Amino acid sequence: MKLLKKGAKGAPVKKVQEKLNKSGAKPKLAVNGVFDDTMLSAVKAFQKKHKLKIDGLVGDNTMAALEARGKAPKWGVKDISRGLKQLRMKKKDLTTSRIDIAVLAGEHHQNKEIKSAYRLFDISAETYSKYLHQFTRKMERIEELRMDFQRYLKGKPHEQKLAESEAQDLFKEVQKMNKIALKLERIFERDHDMFLQKLDDVAVAA
Repeated sequence: MKLLKKGAKGAPVKKVQEKLNKSGAKPKLAVNGVFDDTMLSAVKAFQKKHKLKIDGLVGDNTMAALEARGKAPKWGVKDISRGLKQLRMKKKDLTTSRIDIAVLAGEHHQNKEIKSAYRLFDISAETYSKYLHQFTRKMERIEELRMDFQRYLKGKPHEQKLAESEAQDLFKEVQKMNKIALKLERIFERDHDMFLQKLDDVAVAA
């Protein structure tokens, strides 16, 4: 929105005067569309009461607070900390599995069947790994926004609203990504088991 300051006139000023009155401005303001000294005092009093920057200017943050009647914004995105922890564990387990399988494949590098099974496993593992990285990064961004919302953006309701909006959009994305990640996980586990089964077959044949 356009920044309003002392001397401003017009409908936007009237809107702010109305909201200041609803928020308990004392003395009550005349809704005349003129940003005068009385309105300036009312704006500063509102900013002080709601822990905003006390500059007498009506910008995005002050307007957002007025529209919320001074109530502090609440974080409305579902807690994803547990899911993020699980994702990180999956990434760790995946890395361990890839190393273990690579060692086993190296021990049988001359066997064509083992090499073929390993190639299939490695492709699915790499695809799954890259997707988990993207998935985790988006989840981490949601957590970053939550921390910003709760710590660094206090007293900045407009910025808090923007942070929560971005997090809501990301949350919708990760919900869709979770379904794809589960499919890739099943493919990875299938190829993992197929490789181990091939190892057993070779051992029995020997």
